Amino acid sequence: MAGKKERLLKIFEGWCDNVIDLIVATEEEAILRRDIYDRTLTLTCGKGRVTLLGDFVHAMQPNMGQRRMHGSQDGSQLAWELDNAWQQSAKSGSAIDIGSSLMR
Repeated sequence: MAGKKERLLKIFEGWCDNVIDLIVATEEEAILRRDIYDRTLTLTCGKGRVTLLGDFVHAMQPNMGQRRMHGSQDGSQLAWELDNAWQQSAKSGSAIDIGSSLMR
């Protein structure tokens, strides 16, 4: 597809000189187009005692820069939920309800 460099120069018009210089210095044949597609959001992150965290749940495009943060937030929330379930279990003498903790 010819005109990739021209298209990029239009998209990045007004950006800093370093960006423009990089596009100008790049050979037309070396410019690759990699489209990014999103997936349909699902509200089900788990089933029973199995749950998904981070990148598996959050349909975040890689150009958004959120990938590592979501996994950290999910892990922190999961630890909090499981600790809370353990404390409730210790107070009541009942079994830990891991499934409900995972769903929360």
